[in-house]
Amino acid sequence: MGRFSPGVSLGQCPDALCRGIALVEDSAAARGAGSVAGSGALRLHPVQVETVAWVSELKNTLSGVCCLGAALVYLDFDETREWRAYAGALGLFLLGLMSKTVIATLPGALLVVFWWKRGRISWRKDVAPLIPFGALGMGFGLFTAWVERTYIGATGGEYNFTLVERCLIAGRAVWFYLGKIFWPQKLIFIYPRWEISQAVWWQYLFPAGVLLVLGILWGLRRINRVLWPRAFTS
Repeated sequence: MGRFSPGVSLGQCPDALCRGIALVEDSAAARGAGSVAGSGALRLHPVQVETVAWVSELKNTLSGVCCLGAALVYLDFDETREWRAYAGALGLFLLGLMSKTVIATLPGALLVVFWWKRGRISWRKDVAPLIPFGALGMGFGLFTAWVERTYIGATGGEYNFTLVERCLIAGRAVWFYLGKIFWPQKLIFIYPRWEISQAVWWQYLFPAGVLLVLGILWGLRRINRVLWPRAFTS
């Protein structure tokens, strides 16, 4: 207590970067309740305690700062098409990947943002500039998988899941983490291992629920581009 914590200092950065991204996208949205709520949850949510307080988990904060910084600079590049901004975004993305490779999904997230803004994806304007980002993300992701298999021991029967079992795990993970976000009770560092079985019918409800929600969102894709900005800027 009383000592300077780099985690606490870095923990303020994602909040400011979220607000900065909102400013780039829409000055009114930056002042809206959606931006405040989103950035506040990112900074104050109980699941972020380990990220800020534990030295071993500062990789989350470092990668998050670099990821959001890369997104902010890339959105500026999307407006100006200046290659200095592009190089800056790529450099920040590389630094983030060196901290934690989970941010490899940033190119996909940016494509979703561009589709939401414009209603379509342009190969030349949207996809092509993000190819180097995708290549870096894939390369670092494969390296991480190799490290975990070679040095951490993520091999053997405990990791040999069938394709169906992997889908069951993925669907369940979505609802599990959403539950922890909205009801952060009994948070622990390592959670008990799930008993996954493709013979248990109720386990299929998790991926089916994810597909149902995605289908609903897809059906509302034209409506939410109009209504959501108004809702979050009122």
